[in-house]
Amino acid sequence: MARKRFGLGAYLALTGVGRPDRLRMAQRRTQRQCLWLHAGERMQPGALVSFCQRLLQHRDDLDLVVTASDPEILSGYGLRVVVVPGDTPSAVVRFLESEAPVVGLWFGNSLCPGLISAAMASGCAMMALDIEDAPFVVPTFRWLADSAAMVLDDCWAIVAKQRSAQVRLRRIGLRQAEVHSFGALPNNPLPLAATPAVMSRATSLVAGRSVWLASHVQIEELDILLRAHRAASRYAHRLLLIVVPDCNSPLDLVQRTLEASGLRHRMCDAPPDPLVQVIVSTQQEDLGAWYRVAPICFLGGSLVAKGRGTDPTEAAALGSAVLYGPNVGLHRHNYQRFEAAGAARLVRNTDGLVAAITAALAPDTAATMSNAGWEIVTQGSDLVDWLLAQVCEALDQVEVA
Repeated sequence: MARKRFGLGAYLALTGVGRPDRLRMAQRRTQRQCLWLHAGERMQPGALVSFCQRLLQHRDDLDLVVTASDPEILSGYGLRVVVVPGDTPSAVVRFLESEAPVVGLWFGNSLCPGLISAAMASGCAMMALDIEDAPFVVPTFRWLADSAAMVLDDCWAIVAKQRSAQVRLRRIGLRQAEVHSFGALPNNPLPLAATPAVMSRATSLVAGRSVWLASHVQIEELDILLRAHRAASRYAHRLLLIVVPDCNSPLDLVQRTLEASGLRHRMCDAPPDPLVQVIVSTQQEDLGAWYRVAPICFLGGSLVAKGRGTDPTEAAALGSAVLYGPNVGLHRHNYQRFEAAGAARLVRNTDGLVAAITAALAPDTAATMSNAGWEIVTQGSDLVDWLLAQVCEALDQVEVA
């Protein structure tokens, strides 16, 4: 262990970060406490986002900053993301003086030991998560990687993905830090809200009919969905389709495509009509209600070339069986998990969509898919609850100090 500690000291000395004359105590950038999260390269963006959402439910007074080697991966999620500073004295000091984090969560095996060490020296309570049974990676002096990983021994707590990763951490010499084995941080987003008024309206429009939902629909997909609905209606009497277009889909083109289809359609704010075949809702904030009333949902943006898709946990968290196309971008890992569990089904064309809709309309099939999705969505909730408690405890101790 002494040799490993010496190796960490050598790394810090060689990078220059370990020289005390180059480091100063950080000053707070704002009056709000800053929580710093570093997104590892293998981390699912949705997992980080959903954890931040839950954390802000408990502590809405926090200032969150996320570092990542590629901030583009987290674009569009509403988080403040910056490039992770290099393991050099000037970059480390600049970051700590700018952000002054009081609690830090570092995800993954790619470490910046100088940055982590300096953050802890400035009073930041660091936790390391998503540690895998794999070699550590550091930006410089890679031959010192395992020795430099000894910086984790001063962390508040460490969470390994597997038992074998827990053993590996002990083997390299970690003794002081608590090492837990919870697995990876799950992607468990907060369920979309639905006001009583919106729920009442959605329920009255459906009025006990068989219904399926197409959400985040791009204009290029709409014709396929409408043709599939016409075909599926031959097998399901009075089948109703709810269409929620993507926010970038021009409403005039949506209207023209609907008119060309010949299907009887209405906007959701029109009076209920028992003969209507398609209802269009342009309010993204109403999706929480539609997911709740529709046992089947096709997630749009997945049938178009270079589509990015939509995170399937959004629908599964509210009990909807998931159908999706082949182009799901960064959400591919999540879709594969849902499909392997029987909670989602891939469709590639109109015929495939018709077959999937008619199969999922069977109550037992929809229920089986919904239950499988719920099991995935709730996986890892013990880690989330534990981590929230640890973060809040660390923040409380900072306030007392």
